Amino acid sequence: MAMFRILLADGERNLKTDQSSERRLSTQRRREMVRRRSLAHRRDPTLVRLT
Repeated sequence: MAMFRILLADGERNLKTDQSSERRLSTQRRREMVRRRSLAHRRDPTLVRLT
């Protein structure tokens, strides 16, 4: 029973790290999108209005 409890706690910890890494990934993706949009804006301002 103790072994099962340890496994459960480990699984919860993994879940938490997964969530935090997912959050980090989403912020990176958002930053990338913003950067791409600003680059596109520098090239062609009409492109941004469409997206």
